[in-house]
Amino acid sequence: MAALAACVLLAAGCGRIQHRTTGAAKPISYSTLLARPYTVIRHFEDSRRQVYLLFLNIPVHNANGVEIAESNLGEADGIVNLTLETHSDPLDWLVSLVTVGLVNTWDVEASGDLVRYVPRTGPAGP
Repeated sequence: MAALAACVLLAAGCGRIQHRTTGAAKPISYSTLLARPYTVIRHFEDSRRQVYLLFLNIPVHNANGVEIAESNLGEADGIVNLTLETHSDPLDWLVSLVTVGLVNTWDVEASGDLVRYVPRTGPAGP
């Protein structure tokens, strides 16, 4: 029993999280910089629960923070000030403990500002 507990403690928490911005349909920035001038439409905050089985080896529900942000884009032209946070609460720890590490969960939160580009002004075309 002690050996099983030691294996669970060693294997628990040995996961990694990747938030990939490549392939995003619209510009996403972790800062306030975009290639064009913009105005902020509104702020958004959203979260999803990430679930893995068997000591974080089998993803059941993989929550990519950038995909969470993209799901909030709607008619916006992009996102600035994107912040991604990942954390576990006491319930997540309890689930991992009761299932002896077979089920692991945590929250992935995304927040930022949705923006719309400022219309370009210039000479009218023919």
